[in-house]
Amino acid sequence: MVDVVIIVTPTNTHARLIEVAANAGKAVFSEKPIALDLAETERVVNVVRQRKVPVQLGFMRRYDPGYAKAKARIEAGELGKLETFRALSRDTYPPSLEFLLGSGGLFLDMSVHDFDLARFLVGEVDEVYAWGGVLIDERFAQASDADTAFTLLRFKNGVLGAEQAPTKL
Repeated sequence: MVDVVIIVTPTNTHARLIEVAANAGKAVFSEKPIALDLAETERVVNVVRQRKVPVQLGFMRRYDPGYAKAKARIEAGELGKLETFRALSRDTYPPSLEFLLGSGGLFLDMSVHDFDLARFLVGEVDEVYAWGGVLIDERFAQASDADTAFTLLRFKNGVLGAEQAPTKL
């Protein structure tokens, strides 16, 4: 008997698989994101709510011992008052065009981990400004994506943040 479905498949398959599992009455753990756009995400969330099955999305950095320790130290006041947050992420190698075409893009596939970590460590975000461009690898343009991005965050608690996602350092 299957009690839980774990989804660790390409991004563009998540929505369909979450929906199938929910319709079968199974609990779901899925890699992020639910879907590639907001309308599809809302549709799948409605299916999950109607079926009343538990669903959890994986943001693995929250469970990394170093990040968990940093959060504990922040909450204990050991690091003083937070003023800024900075994240820098990149893949070891640029992804294939096939991956780029189905991933949802740099913000949805990679930067989202930094955004989740920012909320985990600092708190809720009030304002976001983001820019992206194709500066390094023209394959990203073929996927209507950016290979380099920069995001500014203003948290509700006043902390300022920056996230940079270059394809190459």
